[in-house]
Amino acid sequence: MTIQFTNNASATLAAAINTTATSLSVASGQGAYFPALAGTNYFYATLVDASNNLEIVKCTARSGDVLTVTRAQDGTSARSFVAGDKLELRVTAAGMNAKQDTEDFNARSIGTGGGLTGGGNLSADRTLSIADLGVVTAKIADANVTTAKIADANVTTAKMDASGVTAGTYGSSAAIPSITVNAQGRVTAASTSALDLSTKVNKAGDTMTGALTLSGDATAALHATTKQQVDSGLSSKMNTGAVCGGTHLSGIHSGFSNGQNRYFYFDSYGRMTNCNCHCDCDCCLAVSQTVQMVDGTLKAAADLESGDLVLTPIGPRQVAYASIAAIKGQRLLSINGCALTSNHRLMTPSGWKPAGDLVVGDALIEGAVISIEDLPCDETTPVVTLAIECCESFLLPGGLVAESAKPIKE
Repeated sequence: MTIQFTNNASATLAAAINTTATSLSVASGQGAYFPALAGTNYFYATLVDASNNLEIVKCTARSGDVLTVTRAQDGTSARSFVAGDKLELRVTAAGMNAKQDTEDFNARSIGTGGGLTGGGNLSADRTLSIADLGVVTAKIADANVTTAKIADANVTTAKMDASGVTAGTYGSSAAIPSITVNAQGRVTAASTSALDLSTKVNKAGDTMTGALTLSGDATAALHATTKQQVDSGLSSKMNTGAVCGGTHLSGIHSGFSNGQNRYFYFDSYGRMTNCNCHCDCDCCLAVSQTVQMVDGTLKAAADLESGDLVLTPIGPRQVAYASIAAIKGQRLLSINGCALTSNHRLMTPSGWKPAGDLVVGDALIEGAVISIEDLPCDETTPVVTLAIECCESFLLPGGLVAESAKPIKE
């Protein structure tokens, strides 16, 4: 912001102004007598009427013959003026004081202070620079020097205090590094400690002797577990009384009882169970036939296990057992796309009916029989007997309600 002058500038008002006007116009072409202003530059001018009453104004902008002014300057009061009154650039106390302030550069200077170089009085441009090692930790506010404020490659080794740490590489396959970092992120100490591998076990090809104590039970599939957790898990499984814990064909073994072919099922814990499933079973599904699960998915009958939650007409119920045996002596039918034995009963509006007694068009609990198909099978074709806890039925795809086997083992 610098005050401006021109010699003997004088003009007459082109129009009257009142005491609050902040813009005034002079006669055409006379605005050029006054300084051109740019940025924050300004000049003082004096308004004079015919009675020699005057007011000093501060002009902060001029566009041709139109001046923008601040009224009542340098101890004068705002007055009204008429067209023809004078506007002159006179010497004023405010103008002289402002000029003196801007010219007194030699009396002022910039001190460098600690850590800086350059400076001097203001008679010329001055450059301040940071001396090498001039910025110490105590002069930097926490977190104030960020990456964005440091030009690439400007902080060189020569400009940093030594940290006291010996330059080198710390840590190896036989030594553990120990590093100390201060609050400013500088490494202030570094050392190594020998790594004792004499009591360690290699991940591969090594043998451990003695007991290994774990901090708790395993919580994921590949976690190591304790003998206590294994014993507890086996004990709880052995005491559940579940008839069948799985439905894998590899767990089925045949035998004979009373002239009939029976199948003994071994669950995933090595227990032999007999699910009373033999050649005259009435409630069997094809091993690939799916059943409606509580979570909205479908699961093949052969994959069902005790405890699985299936959908029934009265809500979620657990599978008591799911055993696999040969079909022997029955037909395997597809009713509306669901594969089951001919004696397996389905719920209809008039009660339970064996699948083999249904014909196309017969009503079901939901909809009607729209297709019946004989599926290929022989006496060795495996089928699944499904028993549901506390419920006599379960849901198949398409809304079919199928009868559950009785959850009783011999």
